[in-house]
Amino acid sequence: MLALNRPYSPWIHLAGTERRGSRWAVVQRVVAHYVLVVNYQGTEDIVIAGNAYEIPEKGAYLVQPGVFMERIGSQKGSRPAWIHFDLIYNERRNEHKNTYSFDGLEGREHLLQPTAKSVWGVDLPVLVPKALLPMFTRSVDTIVRRWLTGDPYDQLFANHELLGLLHAWVQYELPRSLETLDIAPETRLRRAEANARLNLAKNYGVDDFARAAGLGRAQFARIFKQVRGLRPGEALRDMRIGEAERLLRTTQLSIQEIGRRVGYPNITVLARLFRERHGLSPTEWREMHR
Repeated sequence: MLALNRPYSPWIHLAGTERRGSRWAVVQRVVAHYVLVVNYQGTEDIVIAGNAYEIPEKGAYLVQPGVFMERIGSQKGSRPAWIHFDLIYNERRNEHKNTYSFDGLEGREHLLQPTAKSVWGVDLPVLVPKALLPMFTRSVDTIVRRWLTGDPYDQLFANHELLGLLHAWVQYELPRSLETLDIAPETRLRRAEANARLNLAKNYGVDDFARAAGLGRAQFARIFKQVRGLRPGEALRDMRIGEAERLLRTTQLSIQEIGRRVGYPNITVLARLFRERHGLSPTEWREMHR
């Protein structure tokens, strides 16, 4: 997988889960890697980089490398599942697996992993967003248990699943992050166009198109017209017709199914657009291009 300027791949080097009794705490530590925690039972109280958070049951949080964890614990008990992982390969990454006794990075500076912002251009908050919690709570317990078997293929599965969670989180944060990043208009448009092509079957409109570029609708429409010479709505229509043409030419799918796949479930809309563009119905166009 590629980050903004380097290859990366999550690599888990410590994971676990256990029921913990009341009034447990880990205090004052700094890790050189990432720590992802899902709390499956009870509640946790954490203080990360001077900010206090209460983690409810089925809540989740991420501690980034080099960040000071003043306290992680629970007054009434909890059952966390935790994953310690790197993103960038370091041949000495197996050093210092036990992180509980470190209150600084002295002697471990060479193990410090880059931040999420430097890897993806997107900063990840401490708390996993509510919209993503079902995905994280469903997956992290399985990731931990598979990794703990010690079987190489189980551990390969665990790292792969972790990558999927991180990718989903980055994608979730990306639209808001794009608003503040200094990104060339062409790059924004290409990102938005790639996103649109993946979502043609959905009710994907200009607002979604603009959001994928990290721009407001009016600003996006202005830039798109300047760079592409089209209005965003026209570009979406062209993408849909182009994909319909490809499916007509290369598959045996029905016209109804093709319309659904390109975002025109009402085939009369697809038929009208084809007649406007080609002077033919989709069926006639297919016969001509077989």
